[in-house]
Amino acid sequence: MASLLGMTGTFGALDAASPREVTLYLVVGVVAGALFGLAASVVDSDRWQYRTFAAGVLGGVITGEGLYGIAVVDVSGPQWWLELTLGLLIAALIGRGWMSRMLSLGTAAIVALSLLSAYALYDAAMLA
Repeated sequence: MASLLGMTGTFGALDAASPREVTLYLVVGVVAGALFGLAASVVDSDRWQYRTFAAGVLGGVITGEGLYGIAVVDVSGPQWWLELTLGLLIAALIGRGWMSRMLSLGTAAIVALSLLSAYALYDAAMLA
């Protein structure tokens, strides 16, 4: 939590972010961090369904961020392609067996596209 506050405070000070943006980043960071941490802890589960879903969520979040960088960010560099590739690899390689891997990739695709939509809504709200 301290690192999130430090990062957000630095962002607010250096980027001249509005209090609304800083508050939004804090709220989203806490919620997303908790969900991401939960998914990471479930990846080690003995139940293949939980492991598959968690791998899809983890890979999907990383893939979605890479997709956002490629599709939306003005200066799209190789880091976005690397992030997209790593997200897909995480989703594909954590599963055990082809069916688990395909389900995990499907989950990752749904999460990535949902995240891209959420980013688009956020950008639209910030520009309004």
